[in-house]
Amino acid sequence: MHIATKETSKKRIVVEIRLDDECHNGHCDFAITGETYIKENGRWIHNEGGRIHDTILKYFPEFKDFVTLHLSDCHGVPMYAVENGIYWLKEGGAEKAAEYLHISKAEAMQLSADKRYFKYQLFKMGIVDRWQKAADAAIKHLEELSGDTFVNPYNPEEERTLTLTDEECQEVETLLAQGYWEKEAIAEREEKARIEKLCKDRNNIVARYDKVMQEAVLDKAVSLYIFDRLGTVDNIIYYTHKNTVVFNHTEERFAHYCKHWTREEFQAFVDSVSEDDHSDWDDEVFLPEGIKFEFQYDYAK
Repeated sequence: MHIATKETSKKRIVVEIRLDDECHNGHCDFAITGETYIKENGRWIHNEGGRIHDTILKYFPEFKDFVTLHLSDCHGVPMYAVENGIYWLKEGGAEKAAEYLHISKAEAMQLSADKRYFKYQLFKMGIVDRWQKAADAAIKHLEELSGDTFVNPYNPEEERTLTLTDEECQEVETLLAQGYWEKEAIAEREEKARIEKLCKDRNNIVARYDKVMQEAVLDKAVSLYIFDRLGTVDNIIYYTHKNTVVFNHTEERFAHYCKHWTREEFQAFVDSVSEDDHSDWDDEVFLPEGIKFEFQYDYAK
């Protein structure tokens, strides 16, 4: 760690540079933050703090290497280089991706949005090696500033946030040889995915209305069953999602206009239900298997 301070008659800036695992995520990261203070009535009043890189570079232009590597690991790899790199490539274009990955816009324009190929390119285009060199130089700079030697507490081969295995390399190169990332092949896959999504979305609509229709059939059958026996379905409701018929479902404060079923009437109805009623004895009138009956509000109390 290194702390640097600069002070004018009216302003003070304190900068902290770190390369450690303060986040306890299993690898060491660069971080550079700052705090500024303004002098008022002879006292230093806090003004701003945190990731104030523009202010830091104004007073400490020599710390540009640390600003560039902010939140990159000790190998110079930006945080979630592949995932965030692809995100910016898709959402912000080559310019934003280049800014995040610390590469040129021309290099960013060559990158694929396919995760496997994107990672392969970072290695094969020499970007990962360049990140490592930048990190090595920044580590040396920090050691000179702090007087301390950086010692990675982790096994470098185990804590790396970005790796490319021989198997991954072989897979990508095989696909490259097959023309997998040629424009025509990409367009064909995108069109196939578009059609598959359309089919999926259409099937979802069909399934949604099939469910509504099935619930309507059940609601109709149960309602007719009750009506044929009681001559009304007033203050009786069938919940298809619970397969439950509820008598006196209306809250008492709203129940002045509807029928008040007694517990005796409810029980008499339940006792009248037979096993034969659970079959399709009529195309429109039947009780589904497992149906339950509940008595909710007892207005007589």
